[in-house]
Amino acid sequence: MTEKTALDVHSQTQLVHLERIADALLQGQKLSKVICYVVLSELSKHGSPFYPRVLDVLEQHDKDPRTAKVRDDLTQEYHIAVRVKEVIGSKFHDDYYLQLLELDKPVLVGGGPRLAVIFTTKFNNFYIANYTLAAMLAARGYGCLFLKDISSFQYLNGIPGLGSNWDSSMQALGELISKTYEDVVFTGFSSSSYAALMAALQFRPRKFVGFSISANLDPASPLPFPKLMPAEVREKVPLNLRIDLAAKTQQSDLVVDLFTGADSQNDIKHAAAFDGFANVNSTIIPGIGHIVIRPLLLQEKLIDIFL
Repeated sequence: MTEKTALDVHSQTQLVHLERIADALLQGQKLSKVICYVVLSELSKHGSPFYPRVLDVLEQHDKDPRTAKVRDDLTQEYHIAVRVKEVIGSKFHDDYYLQLLELDKPVLVGGGPRLAVIFTTKFNNFYIANYTLAAMLAARGYGCLFLKDISSFQYLNGIPGLGSNWDSSMQALGELISKTYEDVVFTGFSSSSYAALMAALQFRPRKFVGFSISANLDPASPLPFPKLMPAEVREKVPLNLRIDLAAKTQQSDLVVDLFTGADSQNDIKHAAAFDGFANVNSTIIPGIGHIVIRPLLLQEKLIDIFL
């Protein structure tokens, strides 16, 4: 595992590692520019007190105008995360923050008749930290069920804490959501989008919200396959789970809202497979690539999408 990869997955171990590297940087240790910005990005998502100090170091030594824009966006994300931490402290038990960093089981946050079923990415986040999404949705009356799978199977080989394969996981998920909630929304981003949509097609929630989706694992598909699910992994996934989800969506009554960055050619190709479907609303967002969550977050539009 490379140092960059070790820094990507949100966990308690990651937080310790981030702060160790941040402290080394502040003590004058020379690090690559890539590692510096990975650390800065992750510190912003966690609302870490190390963020402003690391930012100061980078602003002193990096005068590239392109990375200046990156720092501006990350600083906005940092301030959102700091505000959200206050919500976590006032609305939820103290241990929710740490629970959402765990990797091996689902975490249910909040209650009430409205529920967002969130298939987190391979990095145990939703681009933003799980607790940020939980707090923002809680403010609008939603409980959140966070599902986790950091393996390259991306839920198709079972969901940790629910089942050892797809069918048993879906049975357990159905038992969790069928009796308690009146209004359910499913969502997935990037690496989690395929499984999230497939589950939504099975359970028929009020709607499915997909960000930068990958929707076709059919071996004969001309569309690009997910980068985080290499061929040797896909070949181990049962064929009945490697299908064209756009075709299944067209045949269903599931309401689907898709959000895609205009600068990601692969994502645009997958979104285009849904063009013209009466039950699909597709939004192409200019000026952004795969990380389509970012502009929606910074423009304070992200949570309205779930309503």
